[in-house]
Amino acid sequence: MESQVENLPKSSVKLTITVSPEEMRDYFAQATKALAEQSNIEGFRKGKAPRSILEAKVGKDYLAHQAMERAVADSYYQAVIKHQLRPVGSPQTDLKPEHAHLEENGLSFTATVPVVPDITLGDYKQIKVKPEPSQYSDTLVDEALAQLQQSRASFAQVTRGAKPGDRVEVDFVGKVDGKEFEGGKSENHPLVLGEGSFIPGFEEQLEGAATGQVKTVTVTFPKEYRETSLAGKPAEFTVTMKQVQETQLPKLDDEFASGMGAKSLDDLRKRLAENLKTEKETEAKRATEGTVVEAVVDQATVEVPEALAEEELTGMMAELRQQIERQGLPYDKYLEHLGKTEAELRKEHRTQAERRVKMSLVLNAVQEAEQLKPTDQQVKAEITEQLAQVSDPESQKRIRSDDFKHYATRVLGNQMAVDKLAQYAGVNPKP
Repeated sequence: MESQVENLPKSSVKLTITVSPEEMRDYFAQATKALAEQSNIEGFRKGKAPRSILEAKVGKDYLAHQAMERAVADSYYQAVIKHQLRPVGSPQTDLKPEHAHLEENGLSFTATVPVVPDITLGDYKQIKVKPEPSQYSDTLVDEALAQLQQSRASFAQVTRGAKPGDRVEVDFVGKVDGKEFEGGKSENHPLVLGEGSFIPGFEEQLEGAATGQVKTVTVTFPKEYRETSLAGKPAEFTVTMKQVQETQLPKLDDEFASGMGAKSLDDLRKRLAENLKTEKETEAKRATEGTVVEAVVDQATVEVPEALAEEELTGMMAELRQQIERQGLPYDKYLEHLGKTEAELRKEHRTQAERRVKMSLVLNAVQEAEQLKPTDQQVKAEITEQLAQVSDPESQKRIRSDDFKHYATRVLGNQMAVDKLAQYAGVNPKP
């Protein structure tokens, strides 16, 4: 096997690899042996069927393709080792679909792959930042108690007109331009007046309506409404009040606290305060660490590989699509609402994708510079912790996979780098 390497822009290299006819014949022999061991052919013991019989069964092209795949994988790996490359993505080859004459002529192909670029970190040890303060206050405890109280609310039927905070059920029929529209009709639809879960202005116009009363409600759909055919249009709803229920909140006392697993109301407040303090301190710590990392990335010099930026951008677009569709809006409708194409949206997110890649590369460089690497025990502990949080076999299988192990190693290594940078910045006392 022979190979040459050519440096390309954007931290990529092109390998030109040649596999001799003699080497290809060996790969054909390997592929034949593997296929024979996998096949059950009458008249032959497993693994003993000759090549001519196998080719008659699966086809010459199939066997040749198997041999070529082995040659490509093996020769590419050898070339990477020979030229001391550090790939950070999958290679793109110029392999042709033809398989004829590989044993007579050998195999030649090119493989273009992004590699770890040269990174200049700068004097990252001298970066200093001001720690973000915790946003905890006693008001948060009061708000948390109110939410718990609301979660245990009960509802009682009333005959008076509805007011904010009441739970109501309504029948409604909506029309736009005098015609009913899809999704504009419902029966026994629940609403809590004042929560703002419906079109702006709808709930306010139901205030004062008693059970059995019919009201005409006029609203205008928001310009950013998810259904673009309705966005910005005025609508008229005929609404029948089916029932009005008054919200009855439980008294905040020791009995209420006991139902929440606390000894007393004071104990419940104390527990909430401790949890909220920890939560806000963690948020402040993460925000501070983010400031430190951004500063380190800003002063670093890195040529982001094109392939990595594209890979990150594709992942970001997939995440966006899932997020939009989870909200019940078709992705094409979302693009239509924005008035943009997929290509235009990718272009807008390009800078963010490159920034993410640069940050990842910088954190890797910090790990190397500081000789930071999670131990096998740390990785094992992380996997054990993740397994404890899931029960379905499919998720457990994924967490036990080598891919997840690599992911956990990367995440732990990045956090070690962040901790070290925060220590240098004077905001993390950890060694």
